[in-house]
Amino acid sequence: MKIPGFGRSVAIVAQTRVNPSEDHYKVADAIKNVLPSLDPILHDKEILEAHSVEERTLHHIYEQIRQRRTSAAFRKIMLRNSTESSTWMHLNKQAATVGVVVVCEDASESPLGPIILRITANPIVDLIDWLVPQ
Repeated sequence: MKIPGFGRSVAIVAQTRVNPSEDHYKVADAIKNVLPSLDPILHDKEILEAHSVEERTLHHIYEQIRQRRTSAAFRKIMLRNSTESSTWMHLNKQAATVGVVVVCEDASESPLGPIILRITANPIVDLIDWLVPQ
């Protein structure tokens, strides 16, 4: 799929807690499965975090939203959680282990805890329109 460029600066942060029952390498792989250009770093043996300023970091999500026809759910959550220049959402960590992007209405929908995805762009509504048009 050819993805049109967003054309503005964007900052992306993905973060998740690594539970005692989880292998942090597998959790890092889950993040990379849905945000391929990220390289998560483990902090304090329990928090994985990754940063990017590259729009291509969002390309897998862009494709998944269209393939799975989940734009209404993504758009609703992104708008609900937005400020003028940022938005955030919870992604299901278990689905991410197999490269599937599933947005959660609530963190409890991801039994092992969600991947928290924060996106900053100015204005954020333009990024939302690019990622999940009406």
